[in-house]
Amino acid sequence: TTATTTAATTTTTTTTTTTTTATTTSSESLDPKQCYAEVAILQKKLKDQSNEEKKTIQNLEAKIVNLEKELQVCKNKTATVPITVMSTVSTALSSTKTTSSTMKIPTSSKKNKKRKNSENICKKARVLRKDRKHTPYISGCQFCDRQGARNESPDWEGPGWYKFAGGLKMSETYLQPNRCRAYSVGYIADCKGHPGKLYEMRTNVKICFPVRSGIFGIFGVQANKCGQSVKAKILNCGKFYAYYLPNTPGCNERYCGA
Repeated sequence: TTATTTAATTTTTTTTTTTTTATTTSSESLDPKQCYAEVAILQKKLKDQSNEEKKTIQNLEAKIVNLEKELQVCKNKTATVPITVMSTVSTALSSTKTTSSTMKIPTSSKKNKKRKNSENICKKARVLRKDRKHTPYISGCQFCDRQGARNESPDWEGPGWYKFAGGLKMSETYLQPNRCRAYSVGYIADCKGHPGKLYEMRTNVKICFPVRSGIFGIFGVQANKCGQSVKAKILNCGKFYAYYLPNTPGCNERYCGA
């Protein structure tokens, strides 16, 4: 009996010791401080990731706002100028009247565009050489300002804007023939003459060319002062005049300065 009791006691003690050891091992593997540290690290990672996503979203929103602004600017630029305004007018018959009006472009912008165009013309006008001065000549070739003619002037390049070298301008009165290395010299046959204001342009200006009178213009001596004519344009460029000149009606006809 005594031996049995001792064995039971020993078994109980052993079981208790084993249980205590297992409990201790389980407590060591689940250290609270370590768990808290790991949780804190995970929370920080999530927070950082959330902040990055917020920044990305903010950047995208900012880009969307900028794109919307650019789109609005494009819409304003491509908006059509004509605007139709609908207005209802009450009358005795209760009729409806529709009227339309067109938005006018500001006068200042029109003037600026016109001035810029005039400045470009003045800069790009071709130069007619000094030998076009209205002086008599005794001998030599006669020229004409007609593209493709056998005796086409060396400085003539066809219809376009020209200016005379040396500050010359086209005469506003009839000129005697056989001047400026041509029989017939063009002159402005228009009472208004040259424009007076800077960058002012005159259009449909009549330029006359004298023609010999007589049988086929061969035996005649007296000239018809405006036997042929063309229409030209004149632009006031300040220090000189620019002329839009077409081909002369025939040969030997030439534009000359005086």
